[in-house]
Amino acid sequence: MKKLSFPFIGFLQAIGVVAYVALVSGFMCLLNSVMIEPPEIIGMMMILLLLVFSAGLTGMLVFGYPIYLALQKQWKEALLVTLYTFLFLFLIGLLLIGSLFLFQF
Repeated sequence: MKKLSFPFIGFLQAIGVVAYVALVSGFMCLLNSVMIEPPEIIGMMMILLLLVFSAGLTGMLVFGYPIYLALQKQWKEALLVTLYTFLFLFLIGLLLIGSLFLFQF
């Protein structure tokens, strides 16, 4: 099996986070469009549960492989994968902001 490069692993992790965020955003827009409004306490509980679930899932997507590498005593590689993931998340964020301006006019 061919070993993947650290930039590519960081890119894949960033794409995983963006895909998850897109799915959750789409689901929230869908709920808004069908005008489902749960009672206030249930709505707050759902949002907080979603926050906890999202933090756990995206934490695993971003830090899962670097933690595995760190446990294997590959500190430099773990740091590189983490930095590449954040770099790609930043670049994708810039692309999203740029697309806002592009489609605005």
